[in-house]
Amino acid sequence: MHHSFIHTSNDDNEYLLIIEPICKKVGKPKNYGMILEEVEEEERRQAEQQLKEQAAQRAEAVQREEGEAQQRDQCWGEWNQRLEEVRRQEHDLLESK
Repeated sequence: MHHSFIHTSNDDNEYLLIIEPICKKVGKPKNYGMILEEVEEEERRQAEQQLKEQAAQRAEAVQREEGEAQQRDQCWGEWNQRLEEVRRQEHDLLESK
């Protein structure tokens, strides 16, 4: 590509006349990165995804804790039944002597 010298001034009409040959030589402007709206949309989408993941983790933790509490109550009940059985056997053994 050869050098082209383009003289500019502050007049908007001249600016438009200058941009036209530049676009013909270089091509239309391209955006290789994300624009601000796309960046904000991506950040919003990631924040929503993170909130969903956190909510799922909290729900899983609550469900796990409920399961553990139910298991603990069941074990406690079984332990109390065995304890009562042992006490009853001890009482029967002491009475029989």
